[in-house]
Amino acid sequence: MTTTQWIITLVVTLIAGGAMGSVIGILSTNRRNRIQPIGVYKEIIPFVNREIGQSGPKAEILLSLEGEKKSYSNLTLGRITVENTSNKDYEEFKFGITISGLSMAVFLQTETQDRYHEITSSPQIDFHHLDNEVDFTLKPFNRQDVYSVVLFINPVSTDELLEISLSSKHPVKFVERSASSAIAASLLSQMVKFVTAADIP
Repeated sequence: MTTTQWIITLVVTLIAGGAMGSVIGILSTNRRNRIQPIGVYKEIIPFVNREIGQSGPKAEILLSLEGEKKSYSNLTLGRITVENTSNKDYEEFKFGITISGLSMAVFLQTETQDRYHEITSSPQIDFHHLDNEVDFTLKPFNRQDVYSVVLFINPVSTDELLEISLSSKHPVKFVERSASSAIAASLLSQMVKFVTAADIP
């Protein structure tokens, strides 16, 4: 029997004996169990017009939420969008957002694609409960699902670069992608809903 005939006979034997199916099953399982990629889009926009500087009147930002108003000398909006780009569906997916330094979120909004997708956050964030660490739970987080979080952030300094990082207990890797112009436009629309800029004499 030649080498070629021996290889063909071995392959036929493996297939007939079910060994090939086992090998394929192992390869498929390994693929599902590897560290999964989760796409992340970040958009951070400082609301204060830096050009005002010392040449014009002081600007103050008035944030109005559920009938309560609070003014800020500086405010930054950050939108984080996560997309399940992996090959795995999650019945429940948990991740956390951390804002750098002492900068604090004063309010947040969440966005889902429809009523069958749910996102919750902890701890509570509002004018009286500020934090720079927020945890989120997504139900479900199937392949190609997209969720967004908009953070209203009071930065500790306008001179320091504000950074937002993500982490999770799941075996995933957050892969940052470029935010599209559509995301930026949507983020700007969030400002119009909740923020009023006023000149302060």
